[in-house]
Amino acid sequence: GVITFHTDNAGTSAERLRVDSSGNVGIGTASPARSPLHIHRDNADCYVHVTNSTTGTGSGDGFTIQQSGLETLLNNREAGPMILYTSGSERLRVDSSGRVLIGTTTEGEPSVDNLTVGSSGDTGITIRSGTSNNGAITFSDGTSGADEYRGMMDYDHATDFLRFYTNATEKLRIHSNGAVTKPTSPAFAAHGSNA
Repeated sequence: GVITFHTDNAGTSAERLRVDSSGNVGIGTASPARSPLHIHRDNADCYVHVTNSTTGTGSGDGFTIQQSGLETLLNNREAGPMILYTSGSERLRVDSSGRVLIGTTTEGEPSVDNLTVGSSGDTGITIRSGTSNNGAITFSDGTSGADEYRGMMDYDHATDFLRFYTNATEKLRIHSNGAVTKPTSPAFAAHGSNA
């Protein structure tokens, strides 16, 4: 119980599409592994291409889902945003400039608008780490070594202190008892490097 569709390929009938006995559809595969649709392509990238009357129909138009080796690409080929909805409401938008907007359609202050999080109530970002690990925000001006953390705010959950870095060096630490110390102060040495 299968239905197969073939086209002639250099004098040889080649299967192009199959509907198996479970109703699963395979394009480029005779053994659909996922229902209801499995698309496969040997030795090349595999695409799903969606267009409409506004986008045009060329290869550079519309929206594509692409499997390229181990990479999966979602590509809006138009000068418009990518938008994610849940429960009928927009939750996340990547606009045509690459800015990420969460909970809002309006970017933030122009000099720091790469990521904007907005809501009509209390709003924030949570960084959750292990109970014996660290959570940090780093400020980088390079891609290796100390340039990856020229500035940093780092919270140590093992001993509950918050430290601040400038020029890739710790400059200030707030301890769990509220004490504020600097690496050059006697109090810092008394507390110990992990106090």
